[in-house]
Amino acid sequence: MFGYHQKLLRIDLTNRRIEVEHLNKEYIQKYIGGVGFKAKSLYEETNPETAPLSRENTLMAITGPYTGTGVAASGRRHGATRSP
Repeated sequence: MFGYHQKLLRIDLTNRRIEVEHLNKEYIQKYIGGVGFKAKSLYEETNPETAPLSRENTLMAITGPYTGTGVAASGRRHGATRSP
């Protein structure tokens, strides 16, 4: 898991706050790549009642562990949110 920097940047546009969240190795190994991170985060941070266009909704832009390396198809990024 050397492609990870073990950090997640959270930007709160409503309150104009930026926080760096440190990820532990267990979390990284359990939820591999951008797809795993976004699925878990979206599940934990929203619920079925979260309105898609509300301030409580989450918008994520996530990259995988191989982004920027020479691995084929590694230049991908993922986006996630609750949609209407």
